Amino acid sequence: MSGYRLRRIFLTVAALVLLAGSALAPQPASAAADRDQGLPLGRPGLPQTVAVQQVLPGVTLTTYVRGFTAASEFWYVRAGFVATRDAADALAERLAVAGQAATVEEVDGRPVDDPVHGPAGYLVRVGHFGTQAEAAALAQSLNGAGFTGLAVTNSSLDGRPTTGPWVVRVLRVERRSLGLVSDELSNGVVQDRETTSSMVARLGAVAGVNGGYFVIGAADGTPGSAAGVSVLNGHLVREANGRVALVLRPGGPRITRLDSHQTLRSSDGAERSLNGVDRSVGVIRDCGEPGDVPTTRTLQDITCTNPDEMVAFDAAYGPAAESGTGTEAVLDPHGTVVALQDIRGGPIPAGGEIVEGIGTGAAWLHAHATPGTRLRLHESVTGHNGGPVPLTRATDVIGGGPYLVKDGRLFVDGYTEGFEHPGDPSFFYAFGIARNPRTMAGVTRDGDLLLVTVDGRQPGYSVGLSFTEESRLMHALGAVQSLNLDGGGSTTMVVDGTLLGRPSDATGERPIGDAILIFPPGHRAS
Repeated sequence: MSGYRLRRIFLTVAALVLLAGSALAPQPASAAADRDQGLPLGRPGLPQTVAVQQVLPGVTLTTYVRGFTAASEFWYVRAGFVATRDAADALAERLAVAGQAATVEEVDGRPVDDPVHGPAGYLVRVGHFGTQAEAAALAQSLNGAGFTGLAVTNSSLDGRPTTGPWVVRVLRVERRSLGLVSDELSNGVVQDRETTSSMVARLGAVAGVNGGYFVIGAADGTPGSAAGVSVLNGHLVREANGRVALVLRPGGPRITRLDSHQTLRSSDGAERSLNGVDRSVGVIRDCGEPGDVPTTRTLQDITCTNPDEMVAFDAAYGPAAESGTGTEAVLDPHGTVVALQDIRGGPIPAGGEIVEGIGTGAAWLHAHATPGTRLRLHESVTGHNGGPVPLTRATDVIGGGPYLVKDGRLFVDGYTEGFEHPGDPSFFYAFGIARNPRTMAGVTRDGDLLLVTVDGRQPGYSVGLSFTEESRLMHALGAVQSLNLDGGGSTTMVVDGTLLGRPSDATGERPIGDAILIFPPGHRAS
């Protein structure tokens, strides 16, 4: 062999949690760290500064800057993250033939709820550089030699122990001030996207963070639509798929897994399940619903299809329903069908709805939604820990995942929430074990709401967090329930009209689907 392969084992923080006890139960957390003790990021004793700002009565912003860049950190090319050592060795052999010595590292850190045990996979890396440009030049050379799936990264981002640095921002909304918080759609409708900064300015909010996962490209559905449950002012604008969500409601916030049920009943006595609301027909981002292909299991960033759907559209979607082939029934404000036509995409009547169908959904509409028929839509949202979620005007729901803290204990259910893709260990590695920008929400024992952002993917400024580091951080901040919201380039916090931190996208602040906003007293947008 012309190349030298070094095999090493490193345990991520996630692996240490996994080894602490049962893989199926929430894990006990260490004592919460207060501001003087330091956040549980990196080793104890790292330098940390804390700044506190009163945003509104009952709303504070705390900014933590912790750690430093160690001289031992370096840039390299990630050539692959594969399931078996044999596959890793084979890739390393190919790299050796190309004149590049590869390092193969076994990585532990499967989700605590994963039914499979053993290593999360094997990292194959090449190079050891002082600058990103040097690593990028190697990646370009390897790509030209036929290697694909390459990533230029820094050792501070890959999940092994690091000294940081981290920039953490915490908006704490006391329970008495929760009436100032609401979730808002970009542009006021489901369709299209808008930056958090623009939403804060447009709606007159004092502060805001990005919300849940959403559709970016048209191939995955309606751009801007939620990729999980969404409720605004008690109005269901995306059905639930069994994942964890943040519920903002009278009596205090709640974090739990949610299901929803939508049923369409015709005045002729026929009844059928409605597959979705205010989203593309037959295209389901993140899957998780009956009839989905290729899987009915929730899978993050996977788009499923269903050839036999019915989806309802109202004013929350926009001025017109989704266009395309199939059938649509136009309903007046009383639910009476005023038109049935074999083309989709008509204007949504004021106070009314449009129900669109494809496949067996279209056939059902032809049989049971003729003009003059009355259709009634029944919707309900229920929590896995018992009881319905009342869809009152004071209720908002923001989908996310995975859990970070459950019942006061560390619990990252990355398998259940669909962050582990069958046959592709690289997805969970990149999403959950490696460090990324993160947005999180938590609920304290006193019922306060925590909205937290951590900048990431920027060595020397802020490296971001793994799932397990998120879990430890939220517990240290006092959360007894917590979940991960959308992160990466979506992670954004705006306070007093100022964009805080540095969004990780090269193009700057990313337009998103919804944002959690905090309004001044007496001024709520919706």
